[in-house]
Amino acid sequence: MRLRSWWTVRVFVACALVAACGDAKEEPKDEPTPPTRSIVGPEGGTVEYEGLALEIPPGALTEEVEISIARTTDSPSGNFVRLSPVFRFEPDGLEFAVPATVRFPLPDGARAPGIYWASAGAPFERIGGTFDGETIAGEVSHFSEGFVGDPPESKGGALRPVSSMTWPTSGEGHFQVWTLSATPDGGVVAAGQYGGEVDLGGGVTPPGSGGWMLVRFGPDGAARWSKEIVGGSTNFTTTTGLPDGGAAIASHKNIVAFDAEGGDAWRIDVKGGGEAWTASMTTDGAGRLAAVGIVNGEVDFGGGAFPPQPGQASFLLVVGADGKLGNAVVHGPADEGMVSHELVAPAPGGGFLVAGTHTQEVDLGGGLLPAPQNPRFSANVHVARFDTSGAHVWSTSIEVKDGKLMPASLAVDDAGRVALLASYDGGKVDLGEGRLSEDMHGGIVLLSFAPDSGERVGSPTVISGARAMGRPVAGAELFTSGTLQTPQVDFGGGLVPADPPENPGAGYVAVFGAERSLRFSHAWPAWIDEGPPMRMNDLQPRAIVPGPEGGFWWLVMVRGEMDLGGGVVLSGGEGQSVALLRFGP
Repeated sequence: MRLRSWWTVRVFVACALVAACGDAKEEPKDEPTPPTRSIVGPEGGTVEYEGLALEIPPGALTEEVEISIARTTDSPSGNFVRLSPVFRFEPDGLEFAVPATVRFPLPDGARAPGIYWASAGAPFERIGGTFDGETIAGEVSHFSEGFVGDPPESKGGALRPVSSMTWPTSGEGHFQVWTLSATPDGGVVAAGQYGGEVDLGGGVTPPGSGGWMLVRFGPDGAARWSKEIVGGSTNFTTTTGLPDGGAAIASHKNIVAFDAEGGDAWRIDVKGGGEAWTASMTTDGAGRLAAVGIVNGEVDFGGGAFPPQPGQASFLLVVGADGKLGNAVVHGPADEGMVSHELVAPAPGGGFLVAGTHTQEVDLGGGLLPAPQNPRFSANVHVARFDTSGAHVWSTSIEVKDGKLMPASLAVDDAGRVALLASYDGGKVDLGEGRLSEDMHGGIVLLSFAPDSGERVGSPTVISGARAMGRPVAGAELFTSGTLQTPQVDFGGGLVPADPPENPGAGYVAVFGAERSLRFSHAWPAWIDEGPPMRMNDLQPRAIVPGPEGGFWWLVMVRGEMDLGGGVVLSGGEGQSVALLRFGP
């Protein structure tokens, strides 16, 4: 029998179960009942038990098997609110060549119901499902235990838009924001090209007549200071906030830091004739700055030259709080190919985490990580930990047998595990456990790693139909935004948007907290009026970063007028505008 990935599980829940469900917070007192048993063979069949129905399609089994279902008294603990009894399906570990379907009633009082599933002895993980208000649905590829539950209550309550700033992207007073990053105090740093007098919402207007501008916003959304950094350059790549209220911005030739008043603080120049394109920067509790990106040619960050690599190489740079170089490391492929560090985040207990991709073997300090099977069309994903000096602690590789998987968010969850969110295009991505999806819509996958060893923890969580867009982000939680490739998507808390549009393309936001559980998700549909004249109303996500009070900042391109709720209405006019939104409790 062929094993299909566990995340394809789909379950429907039936009314007969409601009477057995108590208040999950008071631990439902479930009494054990004798199991039901039935013989099912290759022709398929249905097994019913206390209102639960298991439907096994023809071809799912290759021989006759005695199927049993029982209600247990198990009371598992975890990052969930249990709403139903735990049901055990046996024989344990049975695999189906074609997925079976299970049906139950939806328990009363559910907020955002989902299916929690586990193999014997393994922790329960939310696997989602679809529902219509009365049932919740999915597919079962193997036997284990499962129940219906809610995610835990959100920290800080439900999130909503609380403020917004909108600027035109061309013409007088424009501010075309290209990069966004969080600050330690919950504020945000934005950088981009501007022209004329720009209203930054706090009475701060940029000096000079145009070029690139760096703005430090406080957690209340007010501009603290702005800085014209260079006129006419388009080679700035990323920014980060500094613990002292300052900010840093990187170009292909340097990293420049400014203090809490916008004055010059320090700079690291790239010498040697080559270039270093920074993809991500972060700071730790001691004020150290870490930067990662790609290098071309010979580069010298101030501690000695790194010769050109046979292919595209990447760097890790650590700078002290005083602006002095701590260490610089360049990681190149073993042969012609590509190594691309794309995300960096503080590691639990000190040091830094790095995520990226590679198309050839690469040694990040702990031995060679393997190349993908098909380097022309796919790349393996690497995750690594380095200490505060930039020295290697551990590194691991996620083998992508086919397709492309791109890191989009890196975090350390509430349980102390390293969590990675990656985006994939189409349904061909295979991590060695079968395709992530059988459709071609694309989606996102969440993975966890042990913080001390890098060992994979649990199985992947896959959400099909949501494509991540914009710059990668690192923080205390996993953040993603992009567009839906299907009319509705369940991130783990029910279908969004609640009213499906006629066509896909809605802009979405999702935040995942402890143990990769959903904390917030929402989507805003787009529409087109053919006219005449033709009118268009849409959001194009550009970036999302952590914000104050458990919220986030969201950078979007907007066309037309959109009501986001909470009294926040975006108006992009006839052309496109860029909007910076703050979401909070």
